Amino acid sequence: MREKVSLEREVVKNLVSDMKKIRAAIKQSRLNQKELRATLKSERAIARQVRADAREAKKIARAQKRVEREAARTQRVADRIAKTEARLLALREKALAPKQVRKTYRKAGPVKVFSADEIAAFEAARS
Repeated sequence: MREKVSLEREVVKNLVSDMKKIRAAIKQSRLNQKELRATLKSERAIARQVRADAREAKKIARAQKRVEREAARTQRVADRIAKTEARLLALREKALAPKQVRKTYRKAGPVKVFSADEIAAFEAARS
């Protein structure tokens, strides 16, 4: 009977020690889960920040392109205005010049060289 009692005590001790081990394992598992949740939360926050930074970078790039396009457009308009003003200035100078000078700006028409026979025919027709 003593053997049974001692055997039962041994079994109970083993059960108690097993229960303690199980409780310790559960506690450690909960701690591991808590750490993993915290790590996951921080990783999500980092990923969220990275996405926000990428969006901000794209936004800045779009704004910079917009500014560059506007600058190019403004330059084209300024060039066009300068060209028109130069043309207008040339026309004013031409218009204000004396008539003799203005005639020199005119382009000469096509020149026809008459032969001696044609000249003689014109002279005969005139007289």
